[in-house]
Amino acid sequence: MAKRCAKTASSAFASPWAAGSTTELTHPVLGPTTQVVPPFHLSRTPATVRTPPPLPGEDADGILAELGYENAEIEALRSAGIA
Repeated sequence: MAKRCAKTASSAFASPWAAGSTTELTHPVLGPTTQVVPPFHLSRTPATVRTPPPLPGEDADGILAELGYENAEIEALRSAGIA
């Protein structure tokens, strides 16, 4: 059996090698999407994929706040097209 590389993400997900390593989630903009599940299994705290990835910038306010930015600074970054 000849080995071939996957040329696209969809062909990689369709590969028999990917069996059991993906899950389907509904993204708010993209609709149904295939996500890769964690490649490891933990007995006490099993890793799962529960939500689709965020949209670009969706988590920016929370991340900037965690980094110590004030609301006015975050708003200034957003107004400048940075956040």
